[in-house]
Amino acid sequence: MPLVARASDSHACPQKGHSVNTISSGSDDVFINGLPVAREGDSTSCGATIVTGSSTVFINGKPAALFGAATSHGGVIISGSGNVLIGDSYSPDFSSVESFNSYNQHFQFVDANGKPVSVFTYLIETPEGMVSGDVCEFGKTQLVHTSTESDISLKRVVQHTVGIRE
Repeated sequence: MPLVARASDSHACPQKGHSVNTISSGSDDVFINGLPVAREGDSTSCGATIVTGSSTVFINGKPAALFGAATSHGGVIISGSGNVLIGDSYSPDFSSVESFNSYNQHFQFVDANGKPVSVFTYLIETPEGMVSGDVCEFGKTQLVHTSTESDISLKRVVQHTVGIRE
């Protein structure tokens, strides 16, 4: 039996700049360990929607979200309640999620107030080669994957938008 997922449990998203984030919505009136139960159709903080759920347990008429459930960005739910197991006999397939098959990391650019800055092009060096791109609206580089635990370094950052203050 799989773990039931709740709002604030983790989701691994393979989309550029998203990486690991949380489930951001759930039931308004069903709670497990004090947290709203996540269901098929609920969302994550990166904007993905949970697209699979239990075939036997329904919360407010929607399938309950489970550890390993798929999301609309191609990711999966990677955590859940440690002491509540429900419904289905389930073996999640993580082979389609690149971040489960490797080590991964990203950089995030923020201003002095901690707000994301998205006006940079970057070059990252890994033992397996160079990775370049533009940071996303959350100020994050793409998730960089390596096959072994290793250091990555930010080699070059270029501001591609210039602001003018009056």
